[in-house]
Amino acid sequence: MGASSACRCRSVRHEKEAVLVHPHSYIVRKRDVNAFFDWARQQDFFGRWMPETHALYEVFLGEFFWSPAYAHFNVPYYHRDGWTRGTTNVFPDVSLDR
Repeated sequence: MGASSACRCRSVRHEKEAVLVHPHSYIVRKRDVNAFFDWARQQDFFGRWMPETHALYEVFLGEFFWSPAYAHFNVPYYHRDGWTRGTTNVFPDVSLDR
């Protein structure tokens, strides 16, 4: 094909799709990792029954934990209740101490 060949391409419009992802993570003691994974493999994590935190987007990343702005927003009024048992006040029925 030479430079004078007509392009037989046609314009294609693609619809945009949005994917919303909510990653969740939990802290597990090193000695409990295997027991936790054994338990977690048997769970259905849909339904948001595990404890969650609320977003804290009013402060910059570098202000976390030390700044007056963080202290201002880190109160129950802004859903920052510290460590809780979640809205159901129930921990999963599992003993990881073996």
